[in-house]
Amino acid sequence: AEGVKGEKAVEEASKYLRDMKYTLYGSDGVNPPKEADCDDLCELLLKEDADEGLIQKLIEYLPKLEFEARKDVSSVYSYLLRRTTSNGKFPAVEYTIQHADIIQRLVLGHEIV
Repeated sequence: AEGVKGEKAVEEASKYLRDMKYTLYGSDGVNPPKEADCDDLCELLLKEDADEGLIQKLIEYLPKLEFEARKDVSSVYSYLLRRTTSNGKFPAVEYTIQHADIIQRLVLGHEIV
């Protein structure tokens, strides 16, 4: 039963990640939204909760995701890294600097358990 729950969770995560990517980049024949329309999603991804931010959790569980979902995480993270605020700052870059373990996880990948 535990394996079935895990598989279902991975499928659900994959679906949500695909939706996030489509929200940021658009989808088949649909133009991407204006950058201002993505502000809420970007803020949510970088927001800190009691433990850590959502993007940090996505990167932590990257090895457990399906291949397409890992590509979607990569696309979303790439979008966040390139995004600037009105004052020229890069919030995702600053977030990544503050959470150096993100870079370690991305570089070492599957070696981190």
